[in-house]
Amino acid sequence: MREVVWFINGWIVPWERRVLLAMAQGLSAKGVTLRALGLKGTSKEWGDISFANWHFLTGFEKLKWLLYEGKLWHLWGDPPRWWPFVRLRTRVIHTQLEVASRWAGMPTVCAPNFSDAGEVQLLPAFDGRSLWNAAGSLFRIEESMPLVIVAEGLKLPQELLEALCGWEGPLCFLGRASPPPKSQRLPLDDSIYVLWRERGGFLLLPTPTPTLSWLAAQASLLGVPTIAAPSFWLDEILGCEGYIIAGGNKNPASEQWQEAIKRALDVGGSVAGYARRHVETRFSSEVAANRLLELYLDSAGGEQR
Repeated sequence: MREVVWFINGWIVPWERRVLLAMAQGLSAKGVTLRALGLKGTSKEWGDISFANWHFLTGFEKLKWLLYEGKLWHLWGDPPRWWPFVRLRTRVIHTQLEVASRWAGMPTVCAPNFSDAGEVQLLPAFDGRSLWNAAGSLFRIEESMPLVIVAEGLKLPQELLEALCGWEGPLCFLGRASPPPKSQRLPLDDSIYVLWRERGGFLLLPTPTPTLSWLAAQASLLGVPTIAAPSFWLDEILGCEGYIIAGGNKNPASEQWQEAIKRALDVGGSVAGYARRHVETRFSSEVAANRLLELYLDSAGGEQR
């Protein structure tokens, strides 16, 4: 098996795209011809990986993809309405980034040591070099104190808001439409990597999720430590000593958040270094690509041509 088609359904945030891109580049380095399709994005965002936006294809081009192209397809996200046409004629692998609503191919999850019903486990990949070369806007931030960026996930606990009221340094919320007073909103683009590269600071995760743990891994590759409540996802991706834990349970009190931020000022650099080494060892493009290639060969019955 030397050719595969990826279909990425829905909108993915920058850190998810960068994980998929690192996995794709790992496959390409092993001689796999990968062609990617998606509902959002441009070929520029995918570098040397062949990518086409589904919405920009003509009706004839779409029909050709559905009826003729590719013997193995890999679906990322929920299946589109026309997916049965592909599934009838090809081998299909289906990966959900987080929680699966329904499966439309061989079920896989892209998270280490996690499955609900025996899904095949894939590994995410992280490429530090691409993060150091990321291009984006550099926001004007006057304060000299470390920058705190909050990626809030499903909710923003009141206890954390109370703790942040006493923070005297710059504070940004990633993607939040209406950030709290005295804070800024960061767009969901590569600006976050530029800020970390130029300013350093901390990543604060009130409610970690599998894909937010990917963002934390990317932060560590830029020397930025993560502050979070205890999290299985972060234990796996960063290592148990690879982030600064607030409190001892999933709902830290305001004082526990404040204490964690103070610890970050003292030991954040060494914690980020531990996390970086953990990520580079366990989640390189090569390691992730080996797991994918093994799955693709099994799905294709061992065919390598």
